[in-house]
Amino acid sequence: MTTRNRVLTILGVGAVLISAELLIIQSAKRFASGITSGVVKAAPAAEGLFKGTLGKALLENQRVQGIPANQQAVHPRLPNERYGNGQSLLDEYQKDPQRFHRYAQIFDTWVNAHKVAAASAKGEPSAISESSLSAVGVIPGEKLDAWKHPLCVIRGVDRIVIISGGPNATAPIDCRQIRMSKAQISATALSSTEQQRDGSLAFTFPREDLNSR
Repeated sequence: MTTRNRVLTILGVGAVLISAELLIIQSAKRFASGITSGVVKAAPAAEGLFKGTLGKALLENQRVQGIPANQQAVHPRLPNERYGNGQSLLDEYQKDPQRFHRYAQIFDTWVNAHKVAAASAKGEPSAISESSLSAVGVIPGEKLDAWKHPLCVIRGVDRIVIISGGPNATAPIDCRQIRMSKAQISATALSSTEQQRDGSLAFTFPREDLNSR
């Protein structure tokens, strides 16, 4: 079997696994370890393709009409038309692998942000952010974003907001300078990923989901 056919086979199997995982909406830890450590590592192209597609999906969350944004549980989701068209997705990756790599970095950052949020979920609400370096129970490398900078943690009453300087940050951001009022924290959409004009990223995780794991 050629490398190209092998990648397409992996994509077909992986799409089914991802689809099932997202429908069940299991924990991001299981999702990340099961997908990234298992199927996608079977071929370098498949890893970049999967992570890149999921990172893009994070930034293009499709909201469910009729449900308030702060009540939605949006997780990375591949467009439906992609599931049966691994060839098209692979062609797209081969045309511009760097674009997929940039989206893959967002997905990797989301995975680490979830781990930091889970470790911070039992803390008291605070409008002042703190560095992820102080998170307990998270290995050092997972306290950083994809660009090797610490994350900033803000604990709301019912949600945890994790902030990354993003791809344009040349140095770690000073978490002590980041403050969000209760209203600002409550205005963030649950289970969302937002990228600002300066490239910084904000990930919001519901405390209820984090505490149940």
